[in-house]
Amino acid sequence: MTMSVIALYENVDQAKNTVKELKDADIHRSNIDFVKNAHEDHQGFFKGLFSDTKSDQAEAKKSLKKLQKIGVQPEEAERFADEVREGCSLIIVHSDDRAKIERARQIMDRYARSNLSAHNGSDRSSSIEGSPVGSTGAGAATGSEVGLTDPGPTASSSKTLQAAEEELKVGKRKVETGGVRAFTRVTETPVEETINLRDETVEVQRHKVDRPVGEDDSIFEEESVAFTERHEEAVVCKETHVTEEVVINQEVEEHPETIRETLRSQEIDIEELSEGSNPGRFAQFKEDFDRHYTANYAGSGHSKEEYELGYRYGMALAEHGSHRDRSWDDIEPHARKGWETRYKGTWNDFSDAIHYGWKRIRGEEEGQRPSPGM
Repeated sequence: MTMSVIALYENVDQAKNTVKELKDADIHRSNIDFVKNAHEDHQGFFKGLFSDTKSDQAEAKKSLKKLQKIGVQPEEAERFADEVREGCSLIIVHSDDRAKIERARQIMDRYARSNLSAHNGSDRSSSIEGSPVGSTGAGAATGSEVGLTDPGPTASSSKTLQAAEEELKVGKRKVETGGVRAFTRVTETPVEETINLRDETVEVQRHKVDRPVGEDDSIFEEESVAFTERHEEAVVCKETHVTEEVVINQEVEEHPETIRETLRSQEIDIEELSEGSNPGRFAQFKEDFDRHYTANYAGSGHSKEEYELGYRYGMALAEHGSHRDRSWDDIEPHARKGWETRYKGTWNDFSDAIHYGWKRIRGEEEGQRPSPGM
């Protein structure tokens, strides 16, 4: 008969180390189902269970039947899926060798979540013997065998819920939206200009005469006469004149712009537990809270159940990872915002009770240290 061991891990690195140790212990990888988280369910073991869409319901039913075949009841499978969806890793080891199953249990118990219990309530992993679908015999897994239901008031457990909110940060970056590019180029244009030029010409004329020599005639004297011919030619020169100036100015203007965005926040809601269920860490301090209510708020007009919501809210804030090392003054604005979101206008009535729940679980009241889950 095939047997299985199931365990959840809050730290994926520890889950990976567990898988490695299982393989080192001669447990074949094909006998190990390892779901790192909801986004890396490569084997499809919980296929459909991580989706909220109706189209995946058929796949979800197949997954539930697959888990039933190894003895996991449908409601327990859904709880496993919820834990994986919240970020946990899950390991299932199958084998028909009881010795290997026991060895796997010992390895898996090292890092498995402490609020899981097996048949005897002491181990962190859970052993399941295979059984037919729908079987309710001894081999089938009940809620307590799988380890996701509350083991009872004798065992303590904790779960950290994280509140978060988005902050709007607006910056600036430069974006090109256009511009002007200016450049120069050279063009050539033919032009004409008319000018009058003068030419000189020397003309020699000889005339035959026959007359007596007169007094004014120079006879038998050497004489030289020279005439020079000249003419004018065009002389061209070019002078550059600036005809236009283009001035480019870049002006910077600032204008206000309103950015509208929607910010998300994850708040912590406190839901009253039904009678018979395990109230968890609240039960450890309930007597203190009852005394605090009787001494301070019995005549306030608000019921004890209303003030228990405040005590629970303060505890949840104290256990929040990002608030553990901060003072009440630092986180009070965030606490007030979260409370007023659900119970508008009541912060002043319940703020002291919330603060008391915050201090009580941190060990700042009545001299008691917080429980190990803190």
